[in-house]
Amino acid sequence: MKTLWIARHAEAGLNLDDQKRPLTNHGRLQAQEIGRKWKQIRPAGLHTIYSPSARTLETFHCWDMAPIEQHTSHIEPELYLGDGMTLLHHICGTNDTIPHLCLLAHNPGTSDLIQHVTRHQYELLPGELAEINLDVESWQEVSEGFGKLVRIFKPQPLSL
Repeated sequence: MKTLWIARHAEAGLNLDDQKRPLTNHGRLQAQEIGRKWKQIRPAGLHTIYSPSARTLETFHCWDMAPIEQHTSHIEPELYLGDGMTLLHHICGTNDTIPHLCLLAHNPGTSDLIQHVTRHQYELLPGELAEINLDVESWQEVSEGFGKLVRIFKPQPLSL
C-alpha cells in the first residue's frame, strides 16, 4: 500500500513572469494551515517532489516539514505547469522504498492526475491537498483507477 498526496500551490499574486509569481498574504496563511494538518498526520517516510516556481517553493517552505520523520524532497523542473501524464511519469519513477509521495504542482495537471488515478473528477483549488490510497506494492504499478480518494484538505476561505 502506498499513499499519494497531490497538492496545488497556495493562492499566488500577479507577476509578469509566471514562474516568479509569489504567494499572496492569504496564500501564505493557506499554506501554513495545510502545514499544520501535515504535522498532525506525520507520515514518516514522506518524499515531496515540487515545481521550481516561486509559488510552489513558497508553499513548500510554509508547510515547514521539519517535524516529519525521514522527510525528503527535491525540485523537479518538469512539474512546472506539467500535465497529468507528466506528473504520473514522476510518480511511476519513484523509489519503492518511499511509502508516501507528495507532488506539489499546478493546475490543470494536479486535477487531471486526481481524475486519472481515482476516476473521481475534482478541481483542486489553490492550497488544497488530496490524499489518495493506492493498493500497489510498486510506484510503477500506478495507473488509471488504481487510487481511492480518501480526503481533501481545504484551507479556510478568505474572510471578508
